[in-house]
Amino acid sequence: MSLTFFIAFNLFSQEEKGYLEVKGTAKSDRRVIKNAKIEIYRNFVKVKTITTDESGKFDFKLDLNRNYIVKFVKKGLVSKKVSFITVLPKDEIGIWTYRFSIDLFPMVEGLDISILENPIAKIKYNEVYGEFDFDEEYTEEMFKKIENLLNQYENLKEQAYQQTIAKADTLFDKKKYKEALEMYDLATNYNPYDEYPDEMIRQTKRIISKQESQKKSYDKAINMADKNFLVENYKQAKSYYKKALSFIPEANYPKTKINEIDKILGNIKANYDEKIINEKAYKEYIAYADKSFSEKHYLEAKDKYNKALDIKPNEQYPIYKLQEIEKIITAQQNKDANNAQKLKAYNEAIKQADLFFNNKKYSDAKINYKKALSYKPNEQYPQDKIDSINEILVKLKSIDEKYNKAIQFADNNFNLKYYEKAKQNYSNASLLKPDEEYPKNKIIEINKILISYNEKEKSYKEIIKNADLAFEKEQYEKSKSFYNKALSVKPEEEYPKSKLLKIDKILTQQNAVNLSYKSAIESANQEFNNKNYQSSLSYYQKALAIKPNEQYPKQRVSEIKIILADVQNKKNEYNKTVKEADNLFFEKEYNQSKMQYEKALKILPDENYPKQKINELIELIASAQREKKSRRELQKQYNEIISNADKFFNSKKYNVAKDLYNQAISILPKEQYPKTKINDINTILDNLKKEKIASYNKIIKIADNYFNNENYEQAKLMYNKALSLLSNKVYPKNQLTQILKILEQKKYEQQKQLMIDQDYKNAINEADKFYNSADYVSAKAKYKTALNIKPNQKYPQDRIEKINKIIQLQKEQKIAATEKERQQKIDEAKAGREKDFDFKGKEREIKFLSDLARKYPEGVTVEHYNKPQKKIKRVIVNRGGVAKEYLEVKYSYGTYYFRNGRNISRYIFLSETKE
Repeated sequence: MSLTFFIAFNLFSQEEKGYLEVKGTAKSDRRVIKNAKIEIYRNFVKVKTITTDESGKFDFKLDLNRNYIVKFVKKGLVSKKVSFITVLPKDEIGIWTYRFSIDLFPMVEGLDISILENPIAKIKYNEVYGEFDFDEEYTEEMFKKIENLLNQYENLKEQAYQQTIAKADTLFDKKKYKEALEMYDLATNYNPYDEYPDEMIRQTKRIISKQESQKKSYDKAINMADKNFLVENYKQAKSYYKKALSFIPEANYPKTKINEIDKILGNIKANYDEKIINEKAYKEYIAYADKSFSEKHYLEAKDKYNKALDIKPNEQYPIYKLQEIEKIITAQQNKDANNAQKLKAYNEAIKQADLFFNNKKYSDAKINYKKALSYKPNEQYPQDKIDSINEILVKLKSIDEKYNKAIQFADNNFNLKYYEKAKQNYSNASLLKPDEEYPKNKIIEINKILISYNEKEKSYKEIIKNADLAFEKEQYEKSKSFYNKALSVKPEEEYPKSKLLKIDKILTQQNAVNLSYKSAIESANQEFNNKNYQSSLSYYQKALAIKPNEQYPKQRVSEIKIILADVQNKKNEYNKTVKEADNLFFEKEYNQSKMQYEKALKILPDENYPKQKINELIELIASAQREKKSRRELQKQYNEIISNADKFFNSKKYNVAKDLYNQAISILPKEQYPKTKINDINTILDNLKKEKIASYNKIIKIADNYFNNENYEQAKLMYNKALSLLSNKVYPKNQLTQILKILEQKKYEQQKQLMIDQDYKNAINEADKFYNSADYVSAKAKYKTALNIKPNQKYPQDRIEKINKIIQLQKEQKIAATEKERQQKIDEAKAGREKDFDFKGKEREIKFLSDLARKYPEGVTVEHYNKPQKKIKRVIVNRGGVAKEYLEVKYSYGTYYFRNGRNISRYIFLSETKE
């Protein structure tokens, strides 16, 4: 495996302004990696995450003058990092493009990948070439370390492949298909060329697809069943639950719901039978009471009406009849009373009627007004009131009908002991007639029933109440404890379960918020301690955005703003002082300028500019003093250096000349001549560099054309020529490595084809010899061998068809042989195999397989052998005169399978040895 296993580079750039664009492809052993994550870190903080597309390509932009770590991540593969330092020279501008490919490899157990915690390459701006390039020293050092990692990886990969296939087969046998699919897919990462995991992936996907289809049908049936259950359409719901079981028979939920429906239907039937009995008794009491009433046996009628009310307490008819009886009895009792007593009774009736009327109890008011009329039939007032009531009652009739309907539903549910539904119905009735006491009394009665019916419900509601209260106060841990306690009281209730899920989600979110807040505060504190106040302010503001009510970041923000204001004041004073110093410097008032720079340095001691100017002034003052003392001596030294520099310049030794001109400038800084010569040298060197790069790029373009046209020899010459110009370039080196691989692959394929042709020719020759000597079984095996080598050849196919006809004729002759002869052959075959077999996987000779075909009968024969430290199951499959030997070898540490001495999978063994 070459170094491009890790990274290969192609370099391009263009001069525009703005950013570094990074493009490339992610691969794994020549296969592109789609949906790989690319995490981009700036100053060790993740700023962005992207994914590769379907072709494994990626494209992202990096801001200039920053430090980045780019991490490539894919599940099951080893992650890698690349460092990008996008810092440019001060005056450099443009949009830059950098291209490369990165190769990730699967993780194997025992592989030490600690070296990959560091970036495998560093990319930065190369001032010599004027473009982004890799750090040669760092990359070369990493490649040496990676070489050892690759060797270790190759040694562990095959072992990991076998272990992964074994795990996948075990999971497949246990019907854990999704887990098995992941393991088969992982195995293809270790060995992408073996067909077995690919075949198992296709088979597993078909099984999963079938299961998902069944699950989809199951979910659809459950959904319909649940909907019918909610609307109490129990028979239809039961039908759908049974349908769901036909898709997933082992599912518990539909079984539980079917049992629940059976219980509900049983209760409904029992309640319905009780209702019929009560209805019959009620009608009998009413009939007896009506008869007694018509015969004016009022006390006997009253008793029967009361018994009817015991059965149906909400029925209006017996109530009305009892009131009528009370009137009759009262009338009879008062019939002989004097007029004074009648007047008193009239006034009391009017008073009571008025009270009922004012309280909007119109039926009771009407009864009392009628009662008053019974005392004084000619009075107009009670008759007027009755007329008013009748008008009101007409208007209230609609409300009465709704109210009575609600009461009827409530009474029915009450009688059926559906107390919660009855309570809701009574509440609805009470909303229609808020003054009616009956529904209120029934609600009170239901509450009492519910309290006495189940103390557990009271305890549950109290706990839920406390839980809800704690939840509303955001006391989630306390609330969680109460909801769990509620579940211990009523484990079947869904409400506390849903609230617990919601609390877990909230706590998870809070935890994430707390972590984000903590991270922002820690970064802010660190920046604050390092006196990076602007950066610190940004982090504290980020923390406030996460938790707006926290006081600490608010205090810090205020504190930083004061600090920044103070810094700004100092900076203003500093800038003013520096400006005065610069003006004095420009006017060559060096001593006064130096004093001002020193003053500025006291204001901002960490500033470099005044320090540099002070040092410069010290040199200028000293220079001025020296100039006064030895101008002639300096001029002489300057002239000698210039003379030597000019000689080197004329000899085209530009770097030496440049150094001498710089020395001359240090002696007489005001002289323009050496500065002009240095500019000339820089121009010459730049032109030489551009010519060299242009030649390099031209040669690379020619080499790439040869490479793309598969003219690899000419491409090699041109890439080597490019390296002779710029020997440190990686691209031509990588291309030369790739050409070497391609040429080796071509050579290998040519040799492979020659071997295939020779193997085919040898197989045909041997097959023809067997055929001519009438050894048809051996001939057929050899012709099949030839077909395996070249599947589309007509000659061996024709021969096999002819042999099959001959073998069929021989087979018909063998059928006439007796069972004794067959058993004798089996016994002879077993006797001939009593010696220890070579079960190590060496290829059996054709002659041996031909002997098997003759010794063993048509079909499948199984033999068992116990060997030291292993158990062997031997299966001879003889079909159409062609025999194959299959072995299952069990050791204490694992089981292995062979076909004619070659390693095969368990799946192939089982599928090909079926009887």
